[in-house]
Amino acid sequence: MGVTVVVGAMRSVGVRLAIAAGLVLVVFSVAPCASVGAPVGANQTLVVAVSRDMQNLDPTNASSDSFTLETLTNVYSWLIDYKLVKQPNGQTIGSPNEFVGGLAESFRFTDGGHKLVVTLRPGLKFSNGDPLDAAAVKFTYDRLYDQNATTAALTRMAKVMDKDSVKVIDARTVEFDISDPNTLVLGNMSQYGHAILNPRVVRPHMTAADPSAHEWLKSNTKGNETGPYLLESWDPGVQFTFARNPYYWGPPAKIARVVLRIVPDPSTRLALLKSGDVDIARDLAPLDEVELLHDANVTVYRFPTRITSFLGMNAKIAPFNNPKVRQAISWATPYNTIIRNVMVGFAQPLTSPVPAGMPTHTDQYFTYKTDPAKAKALLAEAGYPNGLSLTFTSRADLAESKGIAVWVKSALAKAGMTVTINEMQGAAFTAALQRHELAFFHHPGWNSINNDPFYHLYWLLQSTCCDYTNYSNATINDLINKNIISTDLKARDAASRQIQQIATDEAAWVFLYQPDLVLATRKNIGGVIFYPADVRFRYYFMTKQ
Repeated sequence: MGVTVVVGAMRSVGVRLAIAAGLVLVVFSVAPCASVGAPVGANQTLVVAVSRDMQNLDPTNASSDSFTLETLTNVYSWLIDYKLVKQPNGQTIGSPNEFVGGLAESFRFTDGGHKLVVTLRPGLKFSNGDPLDAAAVKFTYDRLYDQNATTAALTRMAKVMDKDSVKVIDARTVEFDISDPNTLVLGNMSQYGHAILNPRVVRPHMTAADPSAHEWLKSNTKGNETGPYLLESWDPGVQFTFARNPYYWGPPAKIARVVLRIVPDPSTRLALLKSGDVDIARDLAPLDEVELLHDANVTVYRFPTRITSFLGMNAKIAPFNNPKVRQAISWATPYNTIIRNVMVGFAQPLTSPVPAGMPTHTDQYFTYKTDPAKAKALLAEAGYPNGLSLTFTSRADLAESKGIAVWVKSALAKAGMTVTINEMQGAAFTAALQRHELAFFHHPGWNSINNDPFYHLYWLLQSTCCDYTNYSNATINDLINKNIISTDLKARDAASRQIQQIATDEAAWVFLYQPDLVLATRKNIGGVIFYPADVRFRYYFMTKQ
């Protein structure tokens, strides 16, 4: 029937371990799109139906909402980026473990890995025409550390400890001091949080009340953009639009303008795609994605991911502060039913806090299966022989989240637990999640930029920002701290396995699945490139026949 299903494979290359071991690596890079896609055509517009609006656009302290981060990825650039690699199946991906220059013409490690020297491309400009030089890089990192938000924590994690560690050598050269050579530096720098900002634009908005200009950057990008697109307009709740950046350092984006229409209802997004009113529909219901496999006018791309989707249980509040309650819910959850009936096969089981595809993953400690009788017995041991009444929060704008809520309610009822479903729209859900206000909820998915188990475990089992379940175990905390920048692979493997065993035994989460990333487009849309590290789509590469 002419229907295309593209399955992308992830590739892991251990180049970073050589860096961490103190070897000197020099990387010269070219514009990443030089050989990808068709020549730039007419002034075309790509229309994308998305499920929700953007939120806070400050690159160094952004909201974790997916379309916020995707916008930042399309309108900003940073020094280091992922290398494009062609897979055996012909699909190109941004390799999560191989790096090239972005704004950097070249970069190299010296002094046994204690210094990273970055040379900027010549003639770089911001979107208003201002020059982008080493002083702008220094301003960006000074602001980053002064703000002391998420990106500062990430950068310190990679042992670039403070703004004094970032030094201007000349107009095009910046040197980063690294206190301990490690595997995280390049991966941590290859994302929107390290977007280089224009001091001439940002400084006027830095006030005593708002020294980092965070309030201005939350909703403004103009004059700062360095990516292939500008944020041309933003009509909150309706749509946001990208337009080609005339000062972009690489070849122009293939498509001149991208209109992202906010369509909360997934069935409406599906109808718009099938009718041709939009070119791409995001966050479709899995059953709808299956339906599209039979539509000759649509291409369905399917990419395996390291995304972890789980049921969160707030371990600081009753009854979830009791491990036996968490275990009981884990034994009551209908795992296979959710993958079969909700995800309709577009997922693989999640059997550990370290996902499949990440080094050190093992499923040997995962013993849970759907067993209402065992769940009831554990509830009785926990002091709830007559069952429990729980409120479960799901995402109203995600069909899979709504479906999971229904199946969880039904399955837990068989184990003596009465569940009331509380639906929240995406923005409200994300805000409550970040404030750690949710007690029992479906987390649609966490993806770690670094394909590293201790980086991943730090954010989800230890970090005050992102351990959304407030789960804490002293042994786990100690093992993460000892191994997060270690290059001792044998010790890391043993420590990761110990963490996986403890977190699984104590039911830190209910481990659900690793979803495939599915993108449904009209047949005439090409140039889709998957980035497994950050799972953000770059509209830059896309073409429209």
